Amino acid sequence: MDVFNDPTLDGFLLRGVFDSSASAFIPIAAMQDLHEMDMIPDPDICDAVLRACRRVNDFALAVRFVETLKLKCACNRWAHKWLLDKIKPTMDELGIPTLQEMKYDKPELFIPMPEWWWERKWYKEYGYEKHGYEY
Repeated sequence: MDVFNDPTLDGFLLRGVFDSSASAFIPIAAMQDLHEMDMIPDPDICDAVLRACRRVNDFALAVRFVETLKLKCACNRWAHKWLLDKIKPTMDELGIPTLQEMKYDKPELFIPMPEWWWERKWYKEYGYEKHGYEY
């Protein structure tokens, strides 16, 4: 994954804007492959991607990349903790906070009270009971 260490890589190529030249297609394919593969990337690859995002000053893309790492490690919580421990020094060096520091690790607008939801009357009209989390 030396594509992300290329000093000529700019924000458009890193983000995925398609260009017909071969040099522009390689970073797009590399970033797309990282998201499509059913594997957790190596910490060295993660460091290179985060440094490439910092080089083009794209904070949003770096945060989205860290979010995709969390999604890829959803089945293995220990893998996400291990990966975060490995890339945390690079994130601190580049000034990228973790998802927990930004409070992105939990849903923001989730209300776990079904009696507040709009279909309460619909359930009663058709004779169904709507149970909450306490049942």
